Amino acid sequence: MPPLYVVQQNSKLRLNNRRVQVEQEADEGTQVLAQIPIGQVSEIVLFGNVGLTTPLMDALLYEGIPVIFLTRDGDYRGILSGGLTPHVPLRRAQYRALEKPSFSLEMAKGFVRAKLRHQRTLLQRQNRPPKQDTSLSEVIERMEHAIDETQRKTSLSSLRGLEGSATAAYFSGLRQLFNPEWKFDARLRRPPPDPVNVLLSLGYTLLAQDCTAAVQAVGLDPY
Repeated sequence: MPPLYVVQQNSKLRLNNRRVQVEQEADEGTQVLAQIPIGQVSEIVLFGNVGLTTPLMDALLYEGIPVIFLTRDGDYRGILSGGLTPHVPLRRAQYRALEKPSFSLEMAKGFVRAKLRHQRTLLQRQNRPPKQDTSLSEVIERMEHAIDETQRKTSLSSLRGLEGSATAAYFSGLRQLFNPEWKFDARLRRPPPDPVNVLLSLGYTLLAQDCTAAVQAVGLDPY
């Protein structure tokens, strides 16, 4: 099921016959902008000055559908979601596992490998003949080397260093896929200076909330 994004300022969401109704006041009366069955929405993302009624909040909490609140520019502000599951033994096991440095290191290696593999795959898909580019091929080789080196790291600090250098290589390759008119010269944030960086930052914000919701759904502590 897809998420529902609401960017229309001064709009309001309400529950109408098991449907999420997006509406806005106009001179000629209330204008309905959209109606979506509540069962067809995975999450709701609100940008800026967008309201929702208490009956809709209650229905969303009952259905387990999170609501993410962002500023108009896409900065994260908070999330409306149900309570953490009462699985205390599971969280105790989580905390005990985190006290073991070897466990944390192996988990981190898995995250970094998965991230770098996906980044490498994206570049490989864009670098197939006849569009193959020598400089992009070099970036892909550097990332493949970093993926192999991941398993050899013996500390979190060295793993972070490897991830940082590999990610810098990835963005140098990704930058080559954009027309210079986009002005995507580097991965920058706070504030992102160009449209590509804006979309990357927004994507990371939404993905982080999806990950948090998934962790909470199985009873673990997202922190």
